Amino acid sequence: MNMKRVIYMFLCLLMTVSCAQKLDNSEFVSGSGDGTVNPDQNTSGPQVPDKILPDQVKVMSFNVRVGSENGTDPMDWPARRKSVKPLLTKENPTVIGLQEASKHQMDYIALEMEGYSSYGRGRKDGKDSDEIMAIFWNDSQVECMNKGTFWLSEGAPEEPTKGWDAEFFRTATWGEFTMKETNRKFFFLNTHVDNEGSQAKIQSILLIKKKIEELNPDGYPVIITGDFNADLSHAMFEPFMADSLFVDARSTAPVTDTRATYHGFGKYNSKIDHIFYKGFEPLEYRTINKTYEGVTYISDHYPIAALFELTMSADPDAPKAPGEYGDLTEDNLPLDDYNEPPQTGAGYGDMTEESFPLE
Repeated sequence: MNMKRVIYMFLCLLMTVSCAQKLDNSEFVSGSGDGTVNPDQNTSGPQVPDKILPDQVKVMSFNVRVGSENGTDPMDWPARRKSVKPLLTKENPTVIGLQEASKHQMDYIALEMEGYSSYGRGRKDGKDSDEIMAIFWNDSQVECMNKGTFWLSEGAPEEPTKGWDAEFFRTATWGEFTMKETNRKFFFLNTHVDNEGSQAKIQSILLIKKKIEELNPDGYPVIITGDFNADLSHAMFEPFMADSLFVDARSTAPVTDTRATYHGFGKYNSKIDHIFYKGFEPLEYRTINKTYEGVTYISDHYPIAALFELTMSADPDAPKAPGEYGDLTEDNLPLDDYNEPPQTGAGYGDMTEESFPLE
């Protein structure tokens, strides 16, 4: 047997083994993107961070594509990681939601991105032996007041459990944040919904909705990031869309795009990564297909980013301006300068000719 034939047979075997390893996004071979799956222009060298104003929050959702620490494949983490620092430096996000991050990937990002803190638990053991749905936050912009992880499973346990008909263990990681310059608060949640289980998809969204209500009882503005393994036409999103409970940033931002987010290293065209929000004003949404340091694909997903404005009226703890008191009754009216409630009824409300005050 000559050497060429041996090499050919080896390559065929390698491709067979590779294809047999089923990935989270293996079913998404087509989708509803605009066909723009190719990367944008390359940028090298130091990056100037985007400016984030005091009343703004910029978030990213980034499936980093789990990878080995010392792999030699051109699509593995060691070949891609040098583009992470310039990307995140340029984007300057307030909070990042990572999906599929291994501990060594989190460690690398934490080392490269000074000034960011992070939190997350491995989906299989609750520690760090498997993929982590992590959150990173910019310590100069926000303070994390509380954080946690729950599993996408019946009862939302805080220990590893596989839910419904899911193929993989799935988690949601959340945090409550205070903006340092304005002292306004918001709630952030990052997740990765199962790729296979039809019930797991639907029940996971219902569970996330319920848990946000429990974990955010004061009703602070909310941002949800994640790889949902489905585009927005899927029925699983109905609990989010009902009465515009949570709104899709791509669909509502005045500056936006229609690019695919999952490309499978240039092969596919699906919009399955999303950013939802409540209580914010969306300013911009972007699918980040720019390349850095000559790395064609930073992952098999493009990161996505959204810039929001958090107005004072959206913060339940903020002082109220005139006209922002909502449905008031005589029992909860604000006091006037004499520590007495303003008049209602025939006082100064529903007046008749007989009840007009004298001039």
